Amino acid sequence: MLAKDAETHPLAKPHLDVEQALTAAPVRSTLLRPGAFAGNALAWSWSVKADAPVSLPYPGAYNDPVHEADLAEAAAAVLTDPAALGGRAYTLTGPESITCAGQLDIISRATGQDIAIRNVTPEEWKAEVADYMPGLVADALLDWQRTNDGVPTEITTDLDRLIGRPGRTFAAWAQEHAAAFKP
Repeated sequence: MLAKDAETHPLAKPHLDVEQALTAAPVRSTLLRPGAFAGNALAWSWSVKADAPVSLPYPGAYNDPVHEADLAEAAAAVLTDPAALGGRAYTLTGPESITCAGQLDIISRATGQDIAIRNVTPEEWKAEVADYMPGLVADALLDWQRTNDGVPTEITTDLDRLIGRPGRTFAAWAQEHAAAFKP
């Protein structure tokens, strides 16, 4: 789903620009709009491997982690049956809405490791990521997390319709990627 303020939102604007270019082109376009990638959880792997707490400004922020293999299957479905599935926009979410803390709990079970969470202020988190994340992007992510703190993400059925089954769970993703979190 594009942000309501997509015209000015630093994360949504580039996506909106691409969508507008595609829909203005003389070819039929299909838009796949994934929610949160399950793979984003790999950002926590450095802390987990170092047996350090994972810093979270909003541990109760929900998202809808979608497995990368499900995204690939959705794209393949549209490409192999463009007459039936093409020419529309699809909002692709994972099958469940999970908090950041909940995702870490699932990773903990998948790896057999205790994973500590360090509650930090947004300012502390932004300082921690400053070496590899531009300030505008960090601010946008913090705003997104604040907005979704305690608010479950809406789950769609678009992915299910495209791939013919429910998407893979975050637990399945964590099992597949457990080695990335081990020292």
